[in-house]
Amino acid sequence: MEKKRDHMCETLKMAGLNPIVPQGGYFVCADCTHFWEVSGLKSVPGLDDGLELCKWMSKEIGIAPIPMSPFYLPHHRNELAGKIVRFAYCKDDNSLSQARERLLAYTKK
Repeated sequence: MEKKRDHMCETLKMAGLNPIVPQGGYFVCADCTHFWEVSGLKSVPGLDDGLELCKWMSKEIGIAPIPMSPFYLPHHRNELAGKIVRFAYCKDDNSLSQARERLLAYTKK
C-alpha cells in the first residue's frame, strides 16, 4: 500500500494540491481549495461545501473524492473541513493511473 499511497500523493502534488501524507490507512487527505476556486462554487448557508466540491469533482473531473466534512459538527464543517477531501488509494494500478490522468488533464485546462 505504501507504493499506492506514494503514487496518489505524487499525483496530488502534480495537480497543485498539498496532500497530508498518512502513515497508514487507505486514504490521503488534501486541501482542494484550488479546485473550489476553479469550480466557481459558492458557499451556501446550510449546504456542505465539502460534499458540493466532491460532487463537482466527480462530475467535472471524473474522480470521486470523499468529503471530510461529515466528521465535523454541522456548524463547523465549512470552516474547518469544507475544502479538505479524501482520496482513496486502495485501488488497482490502472484506476490510480486514470485518476492521475484525469486530475492532470483538468489541471492543464
